[in-house]
Amino acid sequence: MKRILSGSLQWRIMLIFIGLTLALTVVLGVIFSSNLYDSVRMSEERELNTLAKETTNKIDRFLFERSADIRVLAASNILVTNQLSRE
Repeated sequence: MKRILSGSLQWRIMLIFIGLTLALTVVLGVIFSSNLYDSVRMSEERELNTLAKETTNKIDRFLFERSADIRVLAASNILVTNQLSRE
């Protein structure tokens, strides 16, 4: 290590540039990875919210159709009449 530090000015400058490049790469990598993590998390949350809304709409539609079927059956003259023949 002493040999490198006591070397020529060109080696010292090259070591400084390599150190700065590595530091900059690490900092940018950390920033990029945290932004990517946040973006993925927000996208997943939006997707789950959309899926929940679609599922809710499907369930509501199914229950509405079944209640409409029950109303139609309840209002049917055949089922209301007490005078049903076996035929």
